[in-house]
Amino acid sequence: MNVDSILISEYARSAPDGRLTVVDTFNAIAVTKFPVRVPLIALSVLIHGHSAEAGTSHSGEIRFINHHREEIRDPIPFEFTFLDEPTPGIPVRHTLVQRIYGQEFSEPGSYAFEIYIDGTYHAIASLLVAAG
Repeated sequence: MNVDSILISEYARSAPDGRLTVVDTFNAIAVTKFPVRVPLIALSVLIHGHSAEAGTSHSGEIRFINHHREEIRDPIPFEFTFLDEPTPGIPVRHTLVQRIYGQEFSEPGSYAFEIYIDGTYHAIASLLVAAG
């Protein structure tokens, strides 16, 4: 199993048939003053597994850290199950969309979303917050 990509955007949703709608991706935010509260951050995490993993269930968490490697909010837990009947020759896939409302940033710097699945680190997406 691996995380193929993490998108940070203003809005995202996943349809039951697996389609993903993402609006306005970004990896930096320019603000006029600190602290600042961002109304919505949408994370889209695309997870693929081998066809042998069909039907298996997994749990994970999203950790949001600052440039000091300190968690700036409680980890966000998630669970998923890969489909039972994969298409032959195509890996199983799960699309996770997590919306984070009203995230406050107290200072400029680099921030990151880390993805852990079944207790193992899988991926990271960085976000720069700066005065601009």
